[in-house]
Amino acid sequence: SNSYVRRGAAYRAFNYDVDGALADSGKAIEIDPKSIGAYLARATSYTRQNDRISALAELSRATEIDPNGGYEGYGRRGRAFLRKGDYKHAIADFSRWVEMCPESALPYADRGDAYERNGEIELAEADENKAIEIDPSYERPHTVLGMMHFKRRETDQAISEFTLGVAIQPDNASLYAYRASAYGIKNQTDLAIADANRALEINPKYEWPHRILGLVHMKAWLI
Repeated sequence: SNSYVRRGAAYRAFNYDVDGALADSGKAIEIDPKSIGAYLARATSYTRQNDRISALAELSRATEIDPNGGYEGYGRRGRAFLRKGDYKHAIADFSRWVEMCPESALPYADRGDAYERNGEIELAEADENKAIEIDPSYERPHTVLGMMHFKRRETDQAISEFTLGVAIQPDNASLYAYRASAYGIKNQTDLAIADANRALEINPKYEWPHRILGLVHMKAWLI
């Protein structure tokens, strides 16, 4: 069973053969219907195909087999619910993950993200700050907090959080793009352009910095 799981992972990683990976995961499950790794692998393959419903079904099956699966169960399924826009179930899964791993920053950060998307701002802030308290070197809580401030047009606070994130993860193109957006709103044109260009240096295929640059230059022209 494990041999099929490993070969399936190789199909995905090296050949981009998701169908081959699914076939191998299915074979592994035929051999061992309780192979958690096979269900998780099949969920990964379905995610690659953007088949969120099937991916959730596989993750749910893995969680049924091992209710104490931590990230591999509740964490991954919670993230699948989050991508699907089902924030209520995402919060429930992340809460279970928090119960199982209370000393890890990851479940708090993920649950905070889900709370924020669900409009529960105070709970979101509490979780993101808890994640930072547990692991000050974790960048994601600063991104979530920054976006929360940005949506409320609290640009100074947003820039502060994005800057903390950049200090932790200086090669994160998204953080530079987010901070560039905040600088643009504040009419700090030079800083916005610098951050947008830095995002493009890191990821030349990233579309959002081009939009920021276009808006900044258009705004300058109108002025």
